[in-house]
Amino acid sequence: MYKKISRDLLKYSALSGLILGFLFCLVVFFFSSELSLNGDIQKNITMRGTIFWWAMFCLFPIISTWFFRTRVQFLDYRSAFSISCLTLLIGTVLYAILVDVYNIRDFSLQDYLISLPIPMSYSFLLATLLKKQN
Repeated sequence: MYKKISRDLLKYSALSGLILGFLFCLVVFFFSSELSLNGDIQKNITMRGTIFWWAMFCLFPIISTWFFRTRVQFLDYRSAFSISCLTLLIGTVLYAILVDVYNIRDFSLQDYLISLPIPMSYSFLLATLLKKQN
């Protein structure tokens, strides 16, 4: 039988995704550099920024799901997947939009949709590892 996702889980996932989006935005603010080539200014993310971004991408959903896991008695596979997937999707879409605002890279919905299998598959892995059953 189909069971809806609880509002508490959705609120937590949205808040977690906003926090992750803020952490991703720190990459743009602190790790972006400008390069001048033939009078054309190009903005890029430095290597340290890329490492910080991937560290947050990998670690934050684990911490977020683990924290929610301590608050509930039972966390099934579907709920663990929902937390990590929504956290990553909200965080990455905020980052993609901010990168477009700062003219580092143009936002393309098609490119964003093509990149979704990475956070989705990582969410499946995390849900398998972080589910909590009695």
